[in-house]
Amino acid sequence: MKNPGIVVNKYQSERIVRKLLSMDIIRKDLKIRQDGDLVMIPLKQHTEFQGYRTMELEFESRAIQKPPAETIRKISGARSGKPVIPDRWIRLGDALIIKDSRKPSRSVLQSIAQVLGVNSIYIDRGRIQGNIRRPEMEIVYGAPGTVIHQENGIRYSMDPSRVMFSPGNVNERILHGKMALDGATVLDMFAGIGYFSLPLAKYTHLSKIYAVEINPESYSFLKRNVEINRLQGRVMPILGDCRDVSPLMRFDYIVMGHFRSLESLSAALMRSRPGTVLNMHLLVPTHELAVYWQDIVVLARRLGYILDFIEQRKVKSYGPHLWHMSLDLAVSRCLWP
Repeated sequence: MKNPGIVVNKYQSERIVRKLLSMDIIRKDLKIRQDGDLVMIPLKQHTEFQGYRTMELEFESRAIQKPPAETIRKISGARSGKPVIPDRWIRLGDALIIKDSRKPSRSVLQSIAQVLGVNSIYIDRGRIQGNIRRPEMEIVYGAPGTVIHQENGIRYSMDPSRVMFSPGNVNERILHGKMALDGATVLDMFAGIGYFSLPLAKYTHLSKIYAVEINPESYSFLKRNVEINRLQGRVMPILGDCRDVSPLMRFDYIVMGHFRSLESLSAALMRSRPGTVLNMHLLVPTHELAVYWQDIVVLARRLGYILDFIEQRKVKSYGPHLWHMSLDLAVSRCLWP
């Protein structure tokens, strides 16, 4: 169909589209199209934009997809009242995790499965059990079982009812895959199913990573994930408490991806040397964000090690005035002879 539009160079098109979207003058029901080095952008009306002259161009229609919740409400037959339609969920492979304590009706669950194309649905009760980090999930549709979740080119095999996986940590996992670790020997003290070990092994040039996990079920999935991602020889899975079974050697980089990582600081320092970087994950109240790491430096000094602050990152909000923080510290000196 004919519609007003502008023609721009493809190398400038991304910037121009962002600007036009902010001005709300792009017709979103028509497809932007490309012909060689030229990009045609449909507009709501004839206008002049940064020297580009509007002309009548040919565009194809694009169906605008309705929000899933609206479709679910319609096909579930919920014509009256206020049925429980969850507005937050996490997809792991062909399983869906609902972040809502209320249980939807059977018809709504069936509609969710139909619209989103999943085989099983869980309600996350929000509690993680101790060091083994087992989630508390209620299966409300389908049957529990193993799923394959793909993220950043990595396949994670898991059973959502038995092991933990937090999609909210995706940026931190991607960041680990971009680290400069050429020839480094790495220790992952709380490996889980391979949250950090797999991107580190796949995307960096490390020499070897020892992945320690205390939960036998998570350890089983860890070994499986090493295999399906073809990382044998680069990732060495170890079952047990990281404070006891981690190899007694000096590592270049140590990942401590557990909120109780402080309890294992001594074990990590025993396996470090000057230049080792520690990556610690902690829950920190907002009012302590500027100072909490100083207490860790003081504790390390009492244990005989000098730590230097590198950086800290907010991974995500964990609750009111509570943050999941990722903290990088470098060992600069050991005070012991």
